[in-house]
Amino acid sequence: MNKLILFLFLSFFIDAQENEISEAFVSTEYKQEEQQWVGQKLNFDIVLYSPTWFSGTPRFEIPEMADAIIFKIPGSPLPGRMDKNGKEFISQSHSFAIFTRKAGELNIPAFTVEFSIAQSGKEPLRVTTQSKVLELSTLLPSALKQKIFITCEDYTLEEQWDKNIKDGSFKVGDSLKRTITRTCRNSLAMLIPPIDVKTDKNFSVYPASPKLNNSMQRGDFSASRVEVFNYIFEKEGEIILPEIITYCWNPTTNKVAKSILKKQELKISPNPLYKNSQESIPLQEEKFNFLYLLFLSPIILILIFRKKIIQLYKFRIDQYKKSEAYEFKVLIKDFPQQSTREQFLSLDQWAKKLSLKSVAELINDFGSIELKNQYLALSSSLFSEQASPFNSSLFIKELVLARREFLKSQKQELISNKKFLGFG
Repeated sequence: MNKLILFLFLSFFIDAQENEISEAFVSTEYKQEEQQWVGQKLNFDIVLYSPTWFSGTPRFEIPEMADAIIFKIPGSPLPGRMDKNGKEFISQSHSFAIFTRKAGELNIPAFTVEFSIAQSGKEPLRVTTQSKVLELSTLLPSALKQKIFITCEDYTLEEQWDKNIKDGSFKVGDSLKRTITRTCRNSLAMLIPPIDVKTDKNFSVYPASPKLNNSMQRGDFSASRVEVFNYIFEKEGEIILPEIITYCWNPTTNKVAKSILKKQELKISPNPLYKNSQESIPLQEEKFNFLYLLFLSPIILILIFRKKIIQLYKFRIDQYKKSEAYEFKVLIKDFPQQSTREQFLSLDQWAKKLSLKSVAELINDFGSIELKNQYLALSSSLFSEQASPFNSSLFIKELVLARREFLKSQKQELISNKKFLGFG
């Protein structure tokens, strides 16, 4: 009889505990302000509620969106308590930042949230649930409707030259390096629009890959974009480097900040050592002979069959653009300019061309120690206050070697299979 009473008591206690565990839930907290601007840093919170206490670190599957960028703000969650239907719940509030890319109505879809609930005398229970759909709207400043601008606070625009542009000691063939730096608060480097420096008939401009830097301290984002332009002077005379105008919308003051880099007037002197590439070389008359006809024959054949050649060329180009080699070439080219999140997406998209689940699989099996260390640094560099230094050039260099080893192993495996089947 006593055993029966004990059994019933324990069954009741376990059922009650499981009911409590099942009552864990999540809420999305967001306050729509009267005026919210496109590109402005907006905040919302995901709050976890547990009838017991939390165990471990929660996981958030933040969605990728074309019209918005979402980040979880690093740091410890804000603890709290609440009563619901006479029951007490422990809470954790996790902060997120969102930057919209275009004005208007925008829905942030619900995303998966996983967290662990502690149980008395048992392993923690993993709870999987969904956040709420977030509806928000942002405005476009009327004064900037036809202009390219950035929404941020404390915007600065600066330039540096590698030579003294006031002394006028430039000659044809000389070069001039210009570095333009823009910084702002509560924005992201990827949202700072690029500067368009146009080429003139008297000079050429060669831009270098921009350097994008992001940091965060106490929930405030800081960003900078550094762009380098190399000017090559090709003709003598007076030239004008046009002024550069940038616009910033300050969401705190609701004012436009117009920043200008003044135009520069330079006088380019002749350079006797510089050979003008536009000088023409007189052509000598040649007699029409058999060798000349032999030279023209391939050209005539190309003209006759040009349609088929063009079709074949386009087909080869299309096939190449679908290949792993082309995607890897694009990855290497774009990687230094991308954000950390875009870098991860590009890496995993390319890895699928190699029939791998992710780039981590390639790195673990074929990567060097340097590559693995750089991949760990990249993983922790997304607005982490304690991020390890990440060397983009070293990462790409080691990734090229890992890819080479992977392709070599695939080739050897193919040869082994042919030999096994009797084709070797």
